[in-house]
Amino acid sequence: MPFPTTAGEISLVASDWHFDRGTLQFLALFPEDTVFENREDFLARSEELELLLQEEATAPAETALSSQD
Repeated sequence: MPFPTTAGEISLVASDWHFDRGTLQFLALFPEDTVFENREDFLARSEELELLLQEEATAPAETALSSQD
């Protein structure tokens, strides 16, 4: 697909090509109007998002400090 392109366009193509559900859900995490300037930009931001998701998954659960929280 030619760049620049939006996350919405990438998601649409991925859906048309029958990418797996996990990939489609991952792409849906980007706002549809997110513009990727080139392939490297898309890959870099995808890697950043994946790292954030991994950090969130391994972070300890937050607990309330008091009953008012």
